[in-house]
Amino acid sequence: MHCHLDEPTTCYITTPIYLVPGNTLNIVNRSGLVNITRFELRAPTNLINIPPIVWATFPNLEELVLADYATVATLTAVDFMYASKLKLLNLRGNKITSVPQSTFALASHLEKIDLSYNLISVIEDLAFNGLDFLKELDLSHNKIGALTVFTLSNLKDLETLDLSNNKIKLLDDGALALPKLKLLNFNMNDVKLLPNNLFGLIPSALPPLSYVDFGENKLAHVGSALYGLKELNLLNLTANKKIDDINLAALAGLPKLETLLLSSSGFQFPLVYTETTPNTLAAPVPASVSPLKKLYLAKNKIANPDVLKQLAYFKQLEVLSLEENRLTYLDDVESLSTWFPNLHTIFIGENKLDCTWLNQTLPLFDAADVHVFTISKVKSWFGTTYQKKLIDMDDCFDLGKIFDNILFFLNKFSKAV
Repeated sequence: MHCHLDEPTTCYITTPIYLVPGNTLNIVNRSGLVNITRFELRAPTNLINIPPIVWATFPNLEELVLADYATVATLTAVDFMYASKLKLLNLRGNKITSVPQSTFALASHLEKIDLSYNLISVIEDLAFNGLDFLKELDLSHNKIGALTVFTLSNLKDLETLDLSNNKIKLLDDGALALPKLKLLNFNMNDVKLLPNNLFGLIPSALPPLSYVDFGENKLAHVGSALYGLKELNLLNLTANKKIDDINLAALAGLPKLETLLLSSSGFQFPLVYTETTPNTLAAPVPASVSPLKKLYLAKNKIANPDVLKQLAYFKQLEVLSLEENRLTYLDDVESLSTWFPNLHTIFIGENKLDCTWLNQTLPLFDAADVHVFTISKVKSWFGTTYQKKLIDMDDCFDLGKIFDNILFFLNKFSKAV
């Protein structure tokens, strides 16, 4: 095998390599490669493990990329016996099925590991033990089924964790007690509930998460795990089973939450644990002003026209999505400017809006300088696309006429009988 030196410190393999049983990888002209810090495959191979010749040839190796072009199936601590300087390991798109205990303990300076698009179903407890400097870990697109409190323990510097597109059903209390975690992608798993102490037992030691994605799971309960994340900026809970314990007041109390996605989550108003006020005509007032700017509640079962009052916790709201629910009208539209002084866009199409109400209310939206949109579905040969358009009288139902028609046919039927 010959190294292509496109850069002084990088070795690329661009020729396909197919080893017959009993043969091992060899690198020619090894004497001039002592300063190489990055080794990368750019051609197909049938390597089933990390060849020891790599460490012997590149004693100063910091980045090892065997992504997509190899068929590495096993990982052991022996594979990294001489990897003390390694900072980046990319094994995306291989055939790895498990990560044994202390696999990377001898590669203690690793800062980024990518094991995405493998076949990993088992991660042994303390598999990532010894990685005190690891900042990014990508385990997406595997077959992981559970996380225990020891699966990711001791990753004290981890900032980014991607576990999306797995089969995770069970999460232990403390399974994500990662003190520096900022970004968590848990999209497309099978989680049904979030333990109350998922991120740790001590509120003052919770991770500084700014982005959390639990969309496309099977969540029915979120518990209190999310409500202590004081750095949270975006929370995605879209497309879950039926979340029935959303705490509106607690979400309004998060000091940095600006985007909240709750579309297709099966809940309906009034939400559980919303605060009540003695004056039923007054909107609820949170203890502090929520910074939430974008709230997506599309494709749920919201039928209560009182929804605006209940959302008045979020005084800084700029965009509100309520399309594809069960609304016939909205109460308190005249209070929009007071409750949501920054609101400029609302989506209420694809409901069962009453035409009389819509005709009378559109001037109120105009007076509040709020654009009212529906989602226009456009079908073509390549599928259905969705376009934003201003709502008009084609987006409502004349309930009076429908009721009159029903009575007409009932009378006609009764006379015929």
